[in-house]
Amino acid sequence: MTLRLFTFKSGGGVLIDWGVHFFDLILYILGGAKARTLTCDAYSEMAKDMKNYKYKGMWAEDTSDMEHGVNDVEDFISGYIRTDKASISFNGAWAQNVDKEEMYIDFLGDKAGARLSYGGKFQFTDGETLITETPEYEIPNMYLAENKAFAESIQTGVKNRASIDNVIETARLLDGLYRSAAEGREIIL
Repeated sequence: MTLRLFTFKSGGGVLIDWGVHFFDLILYILGGAKARTLTCDAYSEMAKDMKNYKYKGMWAEDTSDMEHGVNDVEDFISGYIRTDKASISFNGAWAQNVDKEEMYIDFLGDKAGARLSYGGKFQFTDGETLITETPEYEIPNMYLAENKAFAESIQTGVKNRASIDNVIETARLLDGLYRSAAEGREIIL
């Protein structure tokens, strides 16, 4: 495969659609890790021939224009990030041409490992026992919860998870990943 440079009329593809949320969560779980070096490859291959693009379903089916449409964003990414606390390897795709869809984050350590699957299923191992749990919890109104957390931060002066400090680090990371893909080289932050 070859790297294609993109004109991001749509703002971005899988990296900015899904990647931002996964990286934000990973950096948060790592306790505010700071990216040091990163490399990313981004491809726009699956739907480059829109008229002949085959798929089972598309979330924006009602807005698709397969006859005249343009795929101007990345549909597959792969890369590696070194932080001051851990390393992160990743692959992400909108279209995989394989039968099984999976979305998860693996946390691998010297004493245990954990897999967080999209949708809330957790798998843990301590090297001997594998435990799978699907916790039951009530999902609050996310907008109301955001507003409440914002108001509490203002009243107490204590930063919450949505602090601009965290957002800036994730944005810096995404910018570096896109630069790495466009320039075909490792980026030092």
